Amino acid sequence: MGLRASGRGLAAAAVAVAVAVACDSDDSSAGGGAGGAGGGDAAVEAGWGTSACGTCVASSCSSERTTCMSEPTCATYLSCLDACPADASGNLDSTCVSACPAPADSAAAKAKDAFEACRQFGPGASCAGCGASDAGSGNPFEGQVCAPSTDPNPCHQCYDEHCCDADQGCYGSAECMKYVDCIGPCGGAPACLAQCAIDFRDGAEEFLWSITCDTVYCPNCPSPDPCAECEVTKCQSTYIACTADVDCFLFKACQYGCKIGDTACTSACEASVPAAAVAKANAYTFCRQYYCGPEC
Repeated sequence: MGLRASGRGLAAAAVAVAVAVACDSDDSSAGGGAGGAGGGDAAVEAGWGTSACGTCVASSCSSERTTCMSEPTCATYLSCLDACPADASGNLDSTCVSACPAPADSAAAKAKDAFEACRQFGPGASCAGCGASDAGSGNPFEGQVCAPSTDPNPCHQCYDEHCCDADQGCYGSAECMKYVDCIGPCGGAPACLAQCAIDFRDGAEEFLWSITCDTVYCPNCPSPDPCAECEVTKCQSTYIACTADVDCFLFKACQYGCKIGDTACTSACEASVPAAAVAKANAYTFCRQYYCGPEC
C-alpha cells in the first residue's frame, strides 16, 4: 500500500495536467479543414450516404440531420459527408471527413456539431453497419475481480474495488515505478511529463492505464470533479481511448506548448505521433466540448 499511496499524489497531478492540456488545446485539435470531398447529390450515389451505415445514421439522427439541412453551409457539409467513401468497417473515411468544409456561421456550426454528436456518440453510433464507432459499446476495465477493500480512505477503497488489476499492473511494475519517479520533479509541466513518457514508455503505458481506470470508476477522487464526472459519463470510450494511450497523451502535451492559432506548431505535433493518436484526441476533444463544456 505504501508505493501506491505515495504515487497517488503524482497520479492526481498527471491527470490534472492531462485535463488542462485538453482544455487549453480544445480549439486546435477538433474540427474539419477546408476543401471537402465535393458536394452535390449526384456524388452521393457511390458514397457513404447510401451505404448501410449512412442510411442508418440518417434515420437515427433524422432530427439533427433535418436541422443541419436547413442551414446552407451545414447542408454543404452533409453533402460532402454523404459523398465520402466508407472505410473498411463501413463508417465514414476519416481523411475525407477532415477535408469537408466545416460551417463557419454559428447556427450552422451548432447544427453540424449536434449532428456529429448524434453520429459519433449518440444513437447513430449504435448503427450495426458502421462497425466500430467512436462511442464504443464496452468498457475495457470491466471484468476485473477485486476483493472488498478494508482501506479506510474512501478513494483508495474505490480504486481497490474497481481497478485492482489495472493498478497492480503499474504499482507492481519496475518500469511503471521508473516513470513515477521521473514525473515526481516535473511539477505538472507537460513537456517534462512527455519526456518521461518518451524515456519510460512501457511504464507510462502502465501508469496511464491505471490512472484512467481510477478516473473512470472514481471521478470525484481525491476531490469532487464535475468535469471528470461528465467526461467518464458522457464521453467514456473516447476518454479512455485517448487518456490511456501514450501517443495521444504525447500529442496533447505537445499541443500545450502551441500558441492559439499557431497552425505550424499544431501540424508539427500531429506529425510527431501516429495518425491514430490524433484521431483519438480529436474524438475525445469534440465529445468533451459538446457534452461537457459547462463542467470543463
